[in-house]
Amino acid sequence: VFPSASVAWRISEEGFMKSISLISDLKLRAGWGKIGNQNGIPAYPTYNLLGSGNDYNVNGVLVSGVAPTGLGNTKITWESTQSTNIGLDLSLLGGAVSFTADYYIKDNSQILLQLPIVATGGVGIYPTSVPGPAQNVGRIRNSGLELSATYRKQFGALDFSVSGNGTFNKNEILNLGGPEYLLPPNIINQLGDYVSRFSVGQSIGAFYGYQVEGVFQNQAEVDAANTKANTAEAPNPYFQEQYTAPGDYKYKDVNGDGHINADDRTVIGNPNPKFSYGFSLNANYKRFDVAAFFQGIAGVDVFNALAYRTEGSYFQPFNRTQRSYEGRWQGEGTSNTFPRIIADDPNNNTRISSRYIDNGAYLRLRNLQIGYSLPQSVVSKLKMEKLRFYVAGQNLITFTKYHGLDPETGVGQREGNPDTNYDLGIDRGMYPQPRTIMVGINASF
Repeated sequence: VFPSASVAWRISEEGFMKSISLISDLKLRAGWGKIGNQNGIPAYPTYNLLGSGNDYNVNGVLVSGVAPTGLGNTKITWESTQSTNIGLDLSLLGGAVSFTADYYIKDNSQILLQLPIVATGGVGIYPTSVPGPAQNVGRIRNSGLELSATYRKQFGALDFSVSGNGTFNKNEILNLGGPEYLLPPNIINQLGDYVSRFSVGQSIGAFYGYQVEGVFQNQAEVDAANTKANTAEAPNPYFQEQYTAPGDYKYKDVNGDGHINADDRTVIGNPNPKFSYGFSLNANYKRFDVAAFFQGIAGVDVFNALAYRTEGSYFQPFNRTQRSYEGRWQGEGTSNTFPRIIADDPNNNTRISSRYIDNGAYLRLRNLQIGYSLPQSVVSKLKMEKLRFYVAGQNLITFTKYHGLDPETGVGQREGNPDTNYDLGIDRGMYPQPRTIMVGINASF
């Protein structure tokens, strides 16, 4: 059962509002509803699955066989989404100005997850092999504020409208059915580690790694860090690595134990934008018309995996971007952004860290079209009803501080599985959005 209910109060119809001519319409509304979703259910989730192609050695003879490839769960159900919203609709000046605001809370519950199982389960160890059975255990919340506004006006022969919308959204994982985090299968080739993880209290796909604090500028800084590390409680004489030297990255000691290790990894970025927005312009003046649409996001991070190969890969020293080569550390005070270039990378400066986190915010001119319609007196002589010429463009301008090819990374770039949702905000060198310019004619007879 998936119930829903809504209620609204048109305040502008009340007697005390009749004297306010500025307000054409004012409505306060609220809604609640629950819907189901079966798209998250994998194929044959209730059955224990077997797969062929698993060969065995029996007395020195290779024989064909089958092996378990998945565990079933007969108790799984649809995922459910519960939404609550409070909204306001406002219209001014006879409808010339309209405004809408919505505060929403959207909870996705009973999300199907394949949780880790013990190695004796018979189907491998999650997540490097076949995971456990699907279970309705996950819960994710999206909450925020949606705003939209439109202004329409006509000045003589000029008729135009401007509209915009924006959404402030917070994404948070509330429950994973027991574990504090799950590791999605988005290992970056060559780095050999996880770029993101799903953690309770964090956003979906939050980037996870080491936090870069800067670059060691001289040997004294390296020695000072090693001196603090060489304590009675932790008698390891090295803060990071044995051959860490000036020009190497200095990582943040998150847990404060005096050493840099896997326990110092932390959340280093969020691929979910805090603010998404767009605005459009439409205008007509006599026989000319123009339409433009801008779209953008803000408060978002991108894991620039392409930079690993073009800026951080020690085994590809010939493949460098200009900024990483010219901005590299070459001596004390020369750089606190890019480390030294060295063949064997003894400090592991290429490890997954905040060095690959880039600002993914952008504003893009999605569409622009300018047209001109011939006068009716001319069109009628051509035995036509309408003839319009236009020039149109897509992705003409992009304003961004992102250092990769395109900040709009999207999802689904993982090798061997283009449909995955785990690669949220990971730029593996996706082909950038093309800039397109078209010239056309609209004719009607």
